[in-house]
Amino acid sequence: MIPLIENKNKDGKSKMTQYFRRIRHIGHMDFELTFWQMLHLCIDPQKVYQATKFHRQTKNQWARDDPGFLLVQILFILISSIGFGICFRIDSFFAFLKLIFKSIFISFLLLGLSVSLIGWIISNKYLKKTGLHIAEQFVEFQYSFDIHCNSYFPFFIITNIIVYLLLPIILSTSRISIIFGNFLYIFAYSVYFYITFLGYKVLPFIQKSYVFLFPLIPLWLLFLICSIFKISLLNFFLSFHLN
Repeated sequence: MIPLIENKNKDGKSKMTQYFRRIRHIGHMDFELTFWQMLHLCIDPQKVYQATKFHRQTKNQWARDDPGFLLVQILFILISSIGFGICFRIDSFFAFLKLIFKSIFISFLLLGLSVSLIGWIISNKYLKKTGLHIAEQFVEFQYSFDIHCNSYFPFFIITNIIVYLLLPIILSTSRISIIFGNFLYIFAYSVYFYITFLGYKVLPFIQKSYVFLFPLIPLWLLFLICSIFKISLLNFFLSFHLN
């Protein structure tokens, strides 16, 4: 592989600027690739990262240069938010806007950018391979955000689509319903961190990417605690978004 030697600040800023400029040109976006990636993130996420390797060889960058995936994902979150609003009979326009704002700008973008920043710092500072004959390479922040977007999509499918369809069952106060609802959320987060792990694992200059699987331990401990004490994670998330 051709070594990647780039100036972090200048080149990264240039690529990000170009990326956001392309948002204005919807007709130039590859939506066929977007839906292919979304499908395979749910059934075989490793195929998506195999395609990322090919993208790196042809475009000389790991991150997407097409914002189509991001825009479609935001559209899906918007539609889902409206669906939840109708389901829980939100009749205030302001309350609808607040629900949409929390779903898109807080849960997806703000928290996503925060997680991306943490992953970017950890991977660049602690996980890069070093050695006399190893060329200097780094994880692009935009790629870390891509990893978040990839990881978030199956998480979204579970917590916003499957949970929505199963609301009549998991809204019950019975222990079995609470455990099942908690399982769905913890499983969704587990999928999120697994796909995050795959995203960093594919980078040839990153080692010990398994550290991104460490959150699975406290997650399943949380599941155990919540199940024992009949604490509903579903109620927590609904309360955050709907109140």
